[in-house]
Amino acid sequence: MRSKNYLVGLLLFAFTFLSCEFELENNKRIYFTGTVVDGQGNPVPNVAVEYKERDYVLGYGVTDAAGDYAFYGMNGSDADFTLQVNDMNAFYNADYVESVMDIENRDTSNDAHIQQDFTIRKRVFLRVDVVKTSSTTDTIHWRLEYPQPICFTEFDDTILVTANCYNVVFSEFIALSQEFPDAFQRVETVLGETAVLIYEFEDGVEHQIQITLDQENINYEFEY
Repeated sequence: MRSKNYLVGLLLFAFTFLSCEFELENNKRIYFTGTVVDGQGNPVPNVAVEYKERDYVLGYGVTDAAGDYAFYGMNGSDADFTLQVNDMNAFYNADYVESVMDIENRDTSNDAHIQQDFTIRKRVFLRVDVVKTSSTTDTIHWRLEYPQPICFTEFDDTILVTANCYNVVFSEFIALSQEFPDAFQRVETVLGETAVLIYEFEDGVEHQIQITLDQENINYEFEY
């Protein structure tokens, strides 16, 4: 439903844009081009690239089979803007993570051309099952540590200022006992990174197991 509503919104935007073509002839526009690739340099097709000011979408394009995009955006009044790739709250390709680029002081003069390439990683769907197979009466507490599937970057013109990509987050601790001996967690994370299963028994000693995120779908089972 979310993708359907977004597509309807894009069609309405395109209709308005085209119907006002003559009225907007003298208005400022920005021409955006670029290529989106994955972590191995392969082109990423069928992802949306949005141009935003103050969270308003002023233009968009969708990558082709070669990962290339090209579109015109309506130039707003702000000197700063955002380019968002594969927005999870709109039309997006579930196989890939999201990228948000905030740009300050970029040239947005009349008929400006902005070329911007992106690298986005593959998304990983990780399921971890914790299963009791022994006769222990200990209570076990466990949680997951994993990278978020989103990358935030900030630029001053073309100079990278900050990058917060795939920051590690923690799930809440789950307590398992004889009454409730088994549980699972399912999270979305990033290909090429590492997740960590953290657990402790009643002795309070923390243990960690690293899970290599080398496949797009991973089912990991821990027995105690």
